[in-house]
Parts: sequence; C-alpha cells; structure tokens
Amino acid sequence: MKSVLQVIGSITGILFFTASVVFLWARSGQLADEKLVQTKTYAAPPASPDRDTFRVMTYNLGHLAGTTDDGTVDRPDSLFSTNMDQAVDIIRRANPDIVGLQNVDFSAARSGYVHQLDTIATRLGFASAAQAVNWNKQYVPFSHGRPVVQFGRMVSGQGVLSRYPVRRHARRVLARPPQSFWRDAFYPNRLVQVTVISIGGWPLVVMNVHFEALDTATREEQARTVNALYKRLAQQGFPILLLGNFNGLMPTVELATPSDDDTIELLLKGTELRPALSPEETYITGNSSLGTYPADNPRRKLDYIFYRPQSIIQTNAETWCGGTPQSKNASGSPAAHQPQNRSTPTAVKGPTRSQDGGVPISTVEASRPHRDSVANASGNALPSDHCAVTMTFLLPRPKDMLPKKRIPGDKLPSLDSLMSP
Repeated sequence: MKSVLQVIGSITGILFFTASVVFLWARSGQLADEKLVQTKTYAAPPASPDRDTFRVMTYNLGHLAGTTDDGTVDRPDSLFSTNMDQAVDIIRRANPDIVGLQNVDFSAARSGYVHQLDTIATRLGFASAAQAVNWNKQYVPFSHGRPVVQFGRMVSGQGVLSRYPVRRHARRVLARPPQSFWRDAFYPNRLVQVTVISIGGWPLVVMNVHFEALDTATREEQARTVNALYKRLAQQGFPILLLGNFNGLMPTVELATPSDDDTIELLLKGTELRPALSPEETYITGNSSLGTYPADNPRRKLDYIFYRPQSIIQTNAETWCGGTPQSKNASGSPAAHQPQNRSTPTAVKGPTRSQDGGVPISTVEASRPHRDSVANASGNALPSDHCAVTMTFLLPRPKDMLPKKRIPGDKLPSLDSLMSP
C-alpha cells in the first residue's frame, strides 16, 4: 500500500511540475520587451505634404474575425483571407492618410499567422507604421472560457498606418481589471499608443486607444489616465488627434436612460476635445445611424475620433460598416441613413477627396457594387464587428513660415518622459 501511495504521489508531482512548466511557458511572451514597440517603414514613398486637407480613420479590426463570436466558432484561414480583402477594400475606398487600428494581429495563430498590419500597409501603399503589442503570449489556451477553441500563439495589439514619416512612437499600458489569477495570466493589456507624425516637418500627434470592454470601473480609470496624458501632450502646443475604441457611450443631453458609465465624460473633462461627429449625433444611448457596434446592426457608438477645434478644423466625418459610409458634412447635416450591407449605387455627400491626392470636392459618386455586401464562406458579410470612423480635416500651417517652424527630430520632446505616470 505504501508503495502504491508513493507511486501516486510521484505521478502527481510529475504532473504538477509539468503543468507548471507548461503554464509558465504559455503565459511567457513571444516577443522580447524591446520589440513590443516598433516603428516601420515600407517601400512606398511618403505622400506630398503640400496640401491642407487630410483624412484620418479609426478602425477596430477585431483581428478580422468578422461578426462571429470569439468563443463559439472555430474559423478557417480562408475566412481571414476573405475578410482581409474586404477590410483593405473599405480602407482603400475611405482613402485615409492616417489609420489608427485596434485589435490587429501580428502573425498570430488565431488569424492564420498573417501580419495584418504589414499586409494592409503594403497592399495600400502606406509609407510607415507604428506597432504596439498589447497581447504577447506563447500560447493562449482558451477563448472566453471555452477550451474547444484554442487561440494558440498570440501577438496582437494596435497600430498606426501613415502616408507620412513617424518621428516618435511610444505606448502606455493602462489599468487591468480585477479577475482570477488564471484568467489574468492570459488576459491582454489595454494601451494608449502615441505617435508623432511629420507632415512636411510639422508634427501631428495621434493617440490611439483601446479601452477595457467588460469592467466599467477599470475603463473609467483608463479614461482618467489618458485624460491626464492628453493634457501633458497638449501643453507642448502640437495638434492632437485622440481616436480608437473607447467602449463607452457619449453622455446623453437628457439622461432618459441612466448610466453608471462615465468613461467618455472622464476622458474629455477639461480638454476642449470634440467628437468628429457632432454632439447632437453622438449623444446616443440607443439606435443611431451613426453607431459603430455591432457592425451588422450598429446601435452603439463605441469608436471615436476626437480633436481640438483650435488646432484642427473638421470638414467631414463618416462611418464605414462595410457599405457606403454614413456621412456628415461640415455644416453638421448627416446624409440620409442607408442600410449598412447593400450593393446598390449610392452618392456620398459632403466634402471628400478624389483618390489621387486629396483635392477637396463636394460630391463623390460611389456607383459600384460593394464586394463586402456578399457573404463570405461562413455567411459573414463584414470583416469586423466594429464600423470604422473617418474624419476629413484641415491642418492649418503657416506655409510661409514652415522653414522656420519645422522642428528637427532631435528637438521633439521625449514621449517616454511625457508618458510616465
């Protein structure tokens, strides 16, 4: 009997030791710490800065899983290939100069080991990118608590694509939600990613954010952190775009539906920031043609572009859920709402740009069928469960003074010092 117990004890010890080794290996990172923040350049040359009108986009790619739930569907690689084509088509038609991406995979197993940031950049001719990793694991063994679907190797995060050079890049890890030890070991970080982009020597700061989705208290703490960081950056005097997936609603004018979520209010407190879509259109708690989530029936606006009117002048804003965008022109008048999935020709109203170089025009005829209106192999018609938001804006710059106002890279303030707590 004693020998049997010894054998059982030995087996138990071996299993425990093996499980501990596997656990420590799985939760360890694929990338070294110095690789978690990278600035990249591609073959495409930088765009000409000799214009005043530019366009920015924010888009939560949802790692191109479409509108399927992470924990219930084991998706084939062909789905991600199809969704990549659709996402590239959406971004191509929107024609942004700068794109802030959230939930983008960098050669992760769950999306077929495709580096989604590099793929989009090269296919659409972006000159540079900033990559910030927020999920770096050797192996993620669950999806939403379901052992059936394994994520495997995980390298994912946020990225900024730019047709202009990226001169500075840093990331700040935000507060994590309270949860069990085992779940926390494999849970992604939430980040604010800060890039300084040079437009003809003139710095434009882009803050790319992805807040916590499930825990309100944590999300509010993250909003306080980003608010403080924005104020420190704003003191440098540079124009700033704050964009991303904030996972919170704008506060309503009249609280018909009381909410305990103060995320956006805390984010904007004391900043003079405004949303790309007017307050009247974004103060929503229910149905809205300008919602961004879920993409197949957008009822909530979780994705925003914020700007300060004193330094950036908005001329147009649009949401892109897979079909022709819902747009708003500079006067604040939205175009009539259209279904998000369709293949009928549609005119997009409001100041926008031709495909060849950003010349402002009043109307663009989008009179061609939209490829993303056709369901893919899994019956999923959209590349992401979030809609994208674009904003066209004027960036006033005293061109006659640019030779004196251009700021050499070594004269820019250190982001590391500004982003420290």
